[in-house]
Amino acid sequence: MMKKLVFLIVGLLSCCVVLTGCGLFNDDVSRDRIFEYVRKNHEILEYIAKDILLSENAEEEIMIRDRLGIRTIVKSIYRFNDNNIDFYCGGTGLATNSTYSGFYYSADDTPFALEFPSDELTETSPGVFEWKSRTGEAITTERIMTNWFYYYMEWY
Repeated sequence: MMKKLVFLIVGLLSCCVVLTGCGLFNDDVSRDRIFEYVRKNHEILEYIAKDILLSENAEEEIMIRDRLGIRTIVKSIYRFNDNNIDFYCGGTGLATNSTYSGFYYSADDTPFALEFPSDELTETSPGVFEWKSRTGEAITTERIMTNWFYYYMEWY
């Protein structure tokens, strides 16, 4: 009887980890920390963003270590298009039950829906823009300073 109970508990805990992550898949960075980081480092970040926009490489992982240093909150850098560079900082969860946060550079200083570029953002308050789908995706983006925006994406 005791073996069955232990086996059941281990099975339930395993399901919890697989289905929800139980907090194990959490490397999210707070909004306030991202704002502070961008404001403090915007000059080097802008140099990197403009360099990536001019380059042929879509992802510039080496720049994270070489230019931002080992203690950066940035985990990856990705060029979405000729105008927007994503600086991914972290997230939580797995697949369809997940969040992602970071910041992006917008060369033309306009908010961008990142993973949902064909969808229009709605300004919900000054400098804050949102979009939600009927199928469980959402993004909130907020101006940090000229050309720089914070983002928080959800799949639920």
